[in-house]
Amino acid sequence: MASRTRISRSCVHESAHAKAHVRKATGNGISIRGFEPDDARHYVDLLMITSEKEYSGCRRCEITEIVAELPRRHIMVASTQGCERAGFVTAVPEGPILHLLLLDVRPDQQGKGIGSLLLRTVIREARRTGKRAVLCEVWDGNERGLGLYERHGFEKAKFIYNYYQNGLSAWLMVRYLEEGRKGRSKGR
Repeated sequence: MASRTRISRSCVHESAHAKAHVRKATGNGISIRGFEPDDARHYVDLLMITSEKEYSGCRRCEITEIVAELPRRHIMVASTQGCERAGFVTAVPEGPILHLLLLDVRPDQQGKGIGSLLLRTVIREARRTGKRAVLCEVWDGNERGLGLYERHGFEKAKFIYNYYQNGLSAWLMVRYLEEGRKGRSKGR
């Protein structure tokens, strides 16, 4: 569920400000922490495996460039007892919304609640910072991902033809956070 949003390379180096915002959350033996420089290679490896459809035709160097352009202070890493880097999530503020750019969980770690915990962490952060909604784009063939977002109160807002560079389409999905707004606003 990558975004076409381009983020400047100035975000590549983690700042003291970003380190001050390292978050920790736990649930079901899963912990969430801030992104560290050593995580970059593992994030690329995971994207090469989990996003093969969305990024088909992309070379490793292109995926590495995508990860290098992500703002480190907005990346969180999920760990389990047996896996130091079980999943990653990246979400950046864009005005009144929090835009979830990527959420990936290692295939051997899926089905353990890691994606749900990462997603709940993003929703909590959006509420904490006063955002009105969280949005993301999901490949229309990613039934498991679409189901995850729908279980967490996201709605399909718009179908985007040819969203990915390889011509695949995506759903724009939105989770409204304000009571009384269109869509569900669950207390999760």
